[in-house]
Amino acid sequence: MKGDNLFYLYVFKTFKAMPFLYELKLLIDWTFTHTSLDLFKWIKFESIYDTIYITKCDMKSYRGRELGEPVPNTSKIFSGGLLIFVVLVIVFGPLLLFSSLNPTNKPNPVISSQIKVIILYLILTYFYLIL
Repeated sequence: MKGDNLFYLYVFKTFKAMPFLYELKLLIDWTFTHTSLDLFKWIKFESIYDTIYITKCDMKSYRGRELGEPVPNTSKIFSGGLLIFVVLVIVFGPLLLFSSLNPTNKPNPVISSQIKVIILYLILTYFYLIL
């Protein structure tokens, strides 16, 4: 958390995403810091501090824009259009892949089947009643 550029932001987010490493850091910090907070309050405090740091790094990209300046159409088309396309592929992709409209889909009729029934419950009940 030395700087507020994208590199430090991604390093910090990667560090937070590693299982138990961030929590271990919190526990070590709480153990060796003179504080009047209990552990759970310390975790809340660190969570607030992390959110402020991430927001600070995110807001750095807005420094060059004027207040109330609209988002450029090219940015909206590329990011919004790409997200709409991804959502449509996620929703309709499996439907088209497994539907009968798929030209590569070949019918797979059932030719035969077998059923094997084991009456284990009746056998166990019988032995239980005998004993």
